[in-house]
Amino acid sequence: MTVRTLHLLGSPVLRQKSASVAKVDDTVRQLADDLFETMRAAKGVGLAANQIGVARRVAVVDIGEEDPPPLVLINPVIVERGEEDETAEEGCLSIPEIFGDVTRPLRVVVEALDQEGVPVSKRAATRRAPFSTRSIISTVFSSSITSAP
Repeated sequence: MTVRTLHLLGSPVLRQKSASVAKVDDTVRQLADDLFETMRAAKGVGLAANQIGVARRVAVVDIGEEDPPPLVLINPVIVERGEEDETAEEGCLSIPEIFGDVTRPLRVVVEALDQEGVPVSKRAATRRAPFSTRSIISTVFSSSITSAP
């Protein structure tokens, strides 16, 4: 695993549409491992590949607890979102030391592939696990991925 350089606000790759991953292979698994290593070194809880300069739809989340366990999300799509929103303070590793109020849905369902290429569906609700849910939502949105139509 390698700690990669974080791209900061103003880097063009942060605004670029990320490409889908066609096949989960050792290169993609290494990218996920590097994302975890970089995120943990920066004391973050979520990181998308574009934040290390790689415009691919890969993101990781680890809030440092057993439940939920660390997540690898490849080609994630928010397929369902609740009608209620919540506003809370968030930070971003690509905008260091700046925090602001961000409105996010209270509940989402994310579909993705895991690190082995197996389809997964993750349901997250902030009333049950507020920090982990906001981390998942923020990371998925940061990876230049939009909700399913």
